[in-house]
Parts: sequence; structure tokens; C-alpha cells
Amino acid sequence: MSLVHPEYRPCNERYPNIQYEAPCKDGTGKEISYEDFISTIEPTRRGFFAYPPKGNSAEGEQYFLTQPEQKLYEAGLDYHGSFGRGDAVGGKAQVMFQTMDTEMNISNGPDNKSKNKYMAFLKGMGDAITGYVLAMYSNTFPGVGNYQAGRYPKNKNEYSSIAQNPIWTEAGDNGLIKGWRLTDNRRIVEAEEVSCLAEDGYEQGMTLKTKEGRALRNINHFGSNADVEHALAKIIHITETGAYRAHLDGRKYCSQAKIIADRNPPYNNTSGGFWYNDHAQYDPQGFGAYLPRHLAFMEGMMVFFSGTDIWNIWDRAKPGLNQDPYNGILGALTYLGTKIKTSTGSYSMLDLRPNLQFMLWESEISYDGGRTWQQHKGTDFKANPQALPLRIAYTKEGKIAIFACRPYNTEAQSCQWRVKINNRWITGQITEKDWKSCYPAQTGRKDFYLKVE
Repeated sequence: MSLVHPEYRPCNERYPNIQYEAPCKDGTGKEISYEDFISTIEPTRRGFFAYPPKGNSAEGEQYFLTQPEQKLYEAGLDYHGSFGRGDAVGGKAQVMFQTMDTEMNISNGPDNKSKNKYMAFLKGMGDAITGYVLAMYSNTFPGVGNYQAGRYPKNKNEYSSIAQNPIWTEAGDNGLIKGWRLTDNRRIVEAEEVSCLAEDGYEQGMTLKTKEGRALRNINHFGSNADVEHALAKIIHITETGAYRAHLDGRKYCSQAKIIADRNPPYNNTSGGFWYNDHAQYDPQGFGAYLPRHLAFMEGMMVFFSGTDIWNIWDRAKPGLNQDPYNGILGALTYLGTKIKTSTGSYSMLDLRPNLQFMLWESEISYDGGRTWQQHKGTDFKANPQALPLRIAYTKEGKIAIFACRPYNTEAQSCQWRVKINNRWITGQITEKDWKSCYPAQTGRKDFYLKVE
């Protein structure tokens, strides 16, 4: 087992790993057992990250394939962090999150044998704690963070052209999980990664140059001739379709949309996080880069407007890299949590969240004064530089939240939006004067539009 708690103090906030740390003792010198240890840290701050038994390796995959389901269930029970069980509730450790990084075929359920193995492991994890199990890289749509047109349903709940992971869609076949589904424990949640490369955050049209100043290429995020990715289009595409599919089953969904650009590079001689290795910004000793502040802000807001239940931002700040995107994250959280005064009281978007209906790709926008109306899927924002990323959410009582953004400064600046609530159309307008900047020193930027009414 590999557990990481760099911020938790042994014998105070966590029980130590006595394989290499001294055990805890009480006032009389008697050793305190894990079963008796009580953590001083409140349960809402208890979380841990772990790799699976034997790690993400061929040996680890064989461990899953060869061990009986009961053994894997018991292994899952052991993965609840070293916070002690002295203050357990109902025999379950009080842990807010346990994040399991399983990057093997076993987590995508290629066959029923491996499906049952991983389901047993997750069941054990879920049975061990009071909080959430975030199963990283085990997703309903095992697409490894890439575009998949089939993620959008043909109808409300009909999918016809995409493979779905049986771990999340089927019941167990034998032993302690026979007839059991992951939906039987709503605290077990898929955590779907969306990752980018450093150049995905660069401005549209930016010229990449060699260290000597020779021009190499101009950055293009759009269309069939794109030479880098459209970060926000991918985030919207994957996150809103993932959340929608999980909610069909009554499950929660976690988006692991990253702000750090650390996606595996295409070339063998590049470090993680860069697409090209020939331009001046490329750092062979580095670890990619962060998305800039405005893209981090837009990402956080669009994750919210996707209906996602949990955002696993990933990762902690990396030394030597520009930390400004954390201002974008804090900005998004601030806007989401700020209460707005209305005739019926004060509320924030987080207050409204339990009752919000998210329009997702059915959000309606008009660019011609309301003569025609369009709906954009996430992929449309990559295909068309003028398409404006806009999403609408509302409550049945008539409260509305609208968010729009211009990630690469090419998108439309004016439009109309509309939403139908209780058989009544409500329409609004965005003008060139309504935009706000993510950078106080650059007041002329038109980065985002947010309205709550």
C-alpha cells in the first residue's frame, strides 16, 4: 500500500506507518493501536490518495486477476487511510475522500472476470469509510480523456455507438458481489481525468519560436487544421457527458479536469506536459505548465455548469511554475459562493445547486437577434472559432444562472440566450459591454459573462 499524507502530523492527525515510523504511545507509555487512535483533524479534512495493491504494473494487474474476490474485497477494506478507527462511526473510518489511482486495464472492465475483481475491491473501499471513494481512471466511458462523439446520447438515455464499462453499468456475477451494483453504494464515484498539454493554454495565433528567435508555427486551437488542443472544448465535452451519464443511474460524478498541463507527450524525448519540443517555452526538465488564470477560471465554472458533483482539481502546486491559475480557481469558487440579493431573499449558485436543472448541450443561443437558435455540443467549440461557450441552469421556481466565456478571444461577443421554464420562454441578451475580465489590470479583456436572476 502506498498512502500519501504529507500534510498530516503522525500521532496527532494521523496514525503513523509503523513499518518506518515510531508508534504512538499514551501518557503511561503504552502503545496506542490503530483501532484506538483518534485523529485530531476534523473528518471533513480527512482524505488520502493511494495506488492499488502492487501498484500500476503488470504485477499489479496479475494480482487482481488471480486473487479471489473475497481477498480483493478485504484489500479494499484496508485502504481507508491512517486516521485511526478510534472515532469510527458504525465501524467505518471517518474519511471524507479516498482517491484510488488505478491506471490498468483492470479498472476499465475489459471482461467480466476483471469486472468482478475491481468491483469487489471498490466495494471493500466503500464499506470501510463514511465518505467518498473516488475511483480515478475507471469511467463509464473508458476513453482516456479523448473526444468520443458517442458520449452524447441519441435520445435522453439511449447510447448506440460507444462502449460502456461494465464495472459501472452491470451487476456483479459471483461471490459477495453477486447481484450487487456500484449504484448500491452511492458514495463510490468515478473520477474522470481531463488533461491538457502546455501549448493548449497558449493564446490563439501565438507564434512559437526557437530560442534563437526563428518562427516555427502559429498556435491554432480550432478546426481540422488545429496543431494544439482546445482545452475548454475538451473539458466541457467530457465533463458534461460524463456527469449526465452517471446521473442517469442516480450516481454522482467527479470530474478530474486538471489545471496543470501534464498530459503524456507525443514524443519520447519530451517531458510531461508539452506537445512540441522545439520551441523556446519548452522545458525538458520541467513538468508542463498550468493553464493560464482565465482558462482555470472558465474550467471551474464550466465544471459547475456541467452538473458535476465533485471536482478533483489535481494536483498540488508545483514549485517553479506560475501559480496564477489558482487565482482563477479561487475566483470561480468565490463567484459560485457569493450570495445575491433578490426580491425573495439572498442566495448563491451553491445554494441553488441541489435544485438546478442543467441544460448542458441543450442550452440555446442565437447570434442573429433571435431569428434562429442553436445548441452547441462541447466539440462545436473546437470546430468553430466563433461559437460561444455558453451554458444555462435553472430551477423550476424560475431562478436562472447563465455563464459564457471566451477562452481564446475569437468567440462571439454578442448573442441572445433563452430557456423554457414551466412552458414559458425566458430570454436574455449579452452585449459587447457585458463582459468581465479575469485580470484586474487588463480591464478591456472580454473573458466571461455571468448572470444569476
